[in-house]
This record gives sequence, C-alpha cells and structure tokens, in this order.
Amino acid sequence: MVNVLSDPNPLFVKSLRARMRWAHLLSWGIVTLTLTLFVAMVIYLPMVHRQGVASAEAAKAVIPAVLIIQAVLLMFLGTGSVAYGISMERDEGLIEYQRMTPMSPTAKILGYLFGLPAREYVLVALTMPVLGWAVFVSGFSVVTILHFYLIFFSSVWVYHLTALTAGMVSPMPRMTAIISMGLVFVLYFVLPNLSRLGIPFFEHLTIRPLLFGMVWEELPVEMRMQAEQSGIDQARPIPWFGGTINQTVYALLAQGFVIGVMYSVLRRKWVRETSHLFSKASGVVAYAGVLVFMLSSLWAIMVQDDVYAAVFTTRFETAEFVDGEWIATMRNPNAAVERDPEVVMALLFVTIGLMGVMYVCMTTWLTASRHTAIEGWRRAMKLGRTRLGWNSDATTSLPACLLMLGLSMAATWLVLDLAASDHGFYGRGPTPAGLVLPVLAVCGCGLFVQGLCERLGGLVFVVGLFLVWMIPLFVGVIVSAAFNELDLAMLVAMPCPPVPIFSSVALMLETTEPLPGMRPGEFVPDDEFSSFRAISTAGGYAYFVAGVGVQAWRLMYRTRVRRIGLGAESNERSWLDADLPEQTEDF
Repeated sequence: MVNVLSDPNPLFVKSLRARMRWAHLLSWGIVTLTLTLFVAMVIYLPMVHRQGVASAEAAKAVIPAVLIIQAVLLMFLGTGSVAYGISMERDEGLIEYQRMTPMSPTAKILGYLFGLPAREYVLVALTMPVLGWAVFVSGFSVVTILHFYLIFFSSVWVYHLTALTAGMVSPMPRMTAIISMGLVFVLYFVLPNLSRLGIPFFEHLTIRPLLFGMVWEELPVEMRMQAEQSGIDQARPIPWFGGTINQTVYALLAQGFVIGVMYSVLRRKWVRETSHLFSKASGVVAYAGVLVFMLSSLWAIMVQDDVYAAVFTTRFETAEFVDGEWIATMRNPNAAVERDPEVVMALLFVTIGLMGVMYVCMTTWLTASRHTAIEGWRRAMKLGRTRLGWNSDATTSLPACLLMLGLSMAATWLVLDLAASDHGFYGRGPTPAGLVLPVLAVCGCGLFVQGLCERLGGLVFVVGLFLVWMIPLFVGVIVSAAFNELDLAMLVAMPCPPVPIFSSVALMLETTEPLPGMRPGEFVPDDEFSSFRAISTAGGYAYFVAGVGVQAWRLMYRTRVRRIGLGAESNERSWLDADLPEQTEDF
C-alpha cells in the first residue's frame, strides 16, 4: 500500500502536472499579481497623498483587500477547480480505475483535495509579497494574521471538500461545478445570516467573523466605525449552552465537524460507489452533532440575558428618513432588555423545523432501495447468515430513525424544561398530559416518513413529498394569508407533517400555566382556540395512526424483500444472479 507520508501521492502528482502547465500558470499569475498590485496601490496611494493619512494606517487598509482576493482565489476559483476536476474524472471513468488501485481511500481523498486546486494555491502565494509589505509597513500584528490564516485554510478545506463530495455523489457529474459554486454562494452569503436569529453555526464555516472582527479591530478608526454602522460580523465570544466559547475554538469545532462528516461520505464512496452517503451509525452521529450545535445556541438564548439582547435587539433606537437619507439614533447598550417569550418560542419553532428537515434528509440517505435490500439478503445467504448486519446499507433504517426521533424529542424537552426552570420566563412547564399530543405527532410523522421512504424508494418519496405535502401547505398558506381563515388553512395543510407537529407544540404552549407576572405566547386568537385544539388533536392522532399503518405496510414489504433475497420466492430480475460486490459496514 502507498505510504502517504514517505511516497509521493500519485493522484496529487497527476493533478499537479495537469493544473501547473506553464502557459496557464503564467497567464493566471500575471493577471492575479497585476490585479493585486492595482487594488493595493489604488487604496494606499490616494490615502497617503490626497487624504494625508499616515502610511502605516493606509497600509492597514490594504490588508483586508488582499485577504479578500485570496479568499476569492481559493474559495471560489479553487472550489470550482475541484468540482470540475473530479466531475471530469468521474465522467471519463477514471474514478472507477482509481478505485481499483491499492491506495487507501484517505490517500485518494488527499491527492485530489490538494492536487486539483494546486494552481490556486500558487496564485495565493503570488499575493503574499503584497500582504507582507502591507503588514511590514503598517506594523500589523503578525499573530493576528497567523490566527486568521488558521481559520482561513480550514474554511478553504471545508469548501473544497464540499466540491469533492458533490462531485462524488452527484448523479449529474457535468453539473457538479455549477452545483458546487451554488453551494458556496449559499454557505457564504445566505446561511450565515441565521446568526442574526441566534444560530452562529453556518457563519463560522466562513472567514467572515474573523475577517470583519479580528482584522477589522486593527484597522483605522474611520473604517471600524463604518463596519459597526453596517452591522457586519463582529469578533465576539460565542454563546455555548450556559457559558461562552472562544470564537476560534467554535469555528474549528464547527468546521472540524463538517470536515469529518464529508470525509466519512467520501471514504464510503471511494470504497464502493453504490454505498449510501452514511452508514446507520455515522448517520446518527452526524444528526446528533447537528443537534448539539443547534441546542447549544438555543440553550444560551434561553438562559443568558446578554445573549438574548445581542441577538434580538437592534442597535438603533429610532430611525427617520430625512432629506434622502436615514438618520438613526443608537440604542443605549446598558438599557434593560425585556424578554419576549413569543420571540424565543419562534426561534424554538425554527429549530424544530431545522431538525425536521435534517431528519427527512437523513432518512432518505439511510434507507435502502429494493435493489440494495435484496442484494444484501443474497449476500447474507451466500455467507450462511440469517440476518443482516445492523450497520449494513441493506438493513432497515427504522432503528436509526427511532434513535434520531428520540434525540430530537430529548433536545426539545431540554429546551422546554429550561423555559420553565430557574431561568424560566415562559410558564411552569407542560404537564405530562400536555406532552402526549406532541409526542404522538412527532412519532407518527417520523414513522410515516420512514415507512414511506423505505416502501416507495427515495425518488418516488421525494416527488410524493412535494406533491402530497408541499402543495397542500402552499394552499393552506395562501388561504390563511388571503382570507385569514386559520381553521380552513389548517385543514388544507394538515397532510404536511410539520403542520401537526407545530400545531401540537403550539397547543401545548397555549395550555401551559404562566408564571406569576408572565404570560404565555399567544399563538392563537381566543375565538379560534377551541377549533384550533380540535384540529390539532385530530391531526396529531391521525398522523400517529397513519404512521403505525405505514409501518405495517413497510413490514410486509420488507418481509417479501427478504424472501426474495433468500430465494424463498421467485424473482424476475436477472441482475440478482450476478456476482455481488463486497458490502461495506464500516463507520
């Protein structure tokens, strides 16, 4: 086997030779160096000669511009190169050839990860002299720059692994580059805005917090004032359950978690192309990791008043539009903040929604198709076994889904318990009787989703999800928005699983006994409460019955698949007589 540490990685050498041809390297190098020098001089010289700014202060303003150029080179162009390179390798059939080589999956991943964007690394190296000049002239903290590059390169590897993963799992290899660039845009400009709602996880997959925080803190005063007025990301300790955690540590934890998840997916795909994205164990671990990051943020908002103030209060007291521009009055940062339970509970609903989306995605990724299930049983028969391994792709995803449901309900219970504990601000907590309906609704919807996904297959399930679930939800939203008919909107949208879950949780919160001097969240008008209770109760129980029924249907289907795989029932598919590839059951 190839020793990754002592022997040159063949895939790295191959990619390096392909990306480092002199003609392309010289042309791209001239363009990059010229553009970097132009940006540096157009910032530095006017500030020194026209505005009279000291050379040290002007040189400081050059540093963020060079860092942004480096980010564009590695995070956008480099990600595109990785996506395009791996998609071409896969489209030409070279991935299958590389899969048969004696190299380890880790060596193959590292070879492509650092070889495909080799040209972009060289282009970034060409900009380093300009950055070094700016740091030397300005007296900028070298420790700060090195600290920034720690997160910079870990973020780069997150994006490059995203492109590599998309190239390995996408059913349309030629579209991988476009898909990867779209994912980079979403990861960099869309999802980080969830930090404004108290979810900083996606923000710290980027360099934004450190670029606009640590680096900006050493810039001229005028630029720092502009940054604060624009509301861009600030360097700050990150709330973590009952305390705080260093921003760099949090970023490394978040990025390390994502890198580990994508490495697991890539390793499985290198071993066998038809493997699921996750094994049963790694899928549950990944889901639990997502819950930990979401729960840490929501927990902090529940128990820390200063976190609540930073997330849910604006920095401006008033704002008026005068003579074509907005005139804002800054809020007193020491002013007391009244905790609004409705706002925090709205964040609770957002968290429940994200958990539901992740559960559906993970269920789809863990559930075996008919082909995979029969193949697994035939392999077990050849090996003389009477049952499948618990972590096998061919086995049912029901135990993993039940475990994910249990983790979700435990996380939600912890948050609700916080709202009614010593830090309580909402109510005295739900009664055991009040918990029955939400538990039944969540379990019913979870069983329903898993049973349909396993019985119908992933593609039919996804199409049916949109037709049977999303269209009623859209119609219900239109009815509610246009005619303000809450009852009719709920009846129309009830086939969509989030509706009975959210309505049952809202009903539980509405019936919670308030603390003295507090009030529960008024989610439903009083005149519609009785009908809301009836519809929510009926929807929750109906979905639980439907979930049990779908599981019975799934069990009959699973039994027939097992009989076919073991040869106890005739099988019309000739592909089952072929030799079966080795099934991986590793983490």
